[in-house]
Amino acid sequence: AKNRWLKHRLLSYDFICTSLSRLLRARGFFSLKTDHLEYFRQVQQFLISSGNFTLTVAIEDFHSNGDLANNIFTEFEKLFKGKSQKVNYLLASKIHP
Repeated sequence: AKNRWLKHRLLSYDFICTSLSRLLRARGFFSLKTDHLEYFRQVQQFLISSGNFTLTVAIEDFHSNGDLANNIFTEFEKLFKGKSQKVNYLLASKIHP
């Protein structure tokens, strides 16, 4: 990603610790699909470091390593797959208070 776009990413550590944690109910879940591996790993660390979430699933190269039986393909995911770009997937659950 271009450096100028980094500041526009929604999933910052502050957003995860404040807004996302506040908006989700106990045992609520959050999922992410992205082609950007560095961002994927960064969001994983934010979720773990927040202390409010547990990672249920974290799969790099989801289309090769994941269970696609119930996958709903996003428009971007279709585009990335068509270009043979790897898509990464994570599912996190909010820890019950």
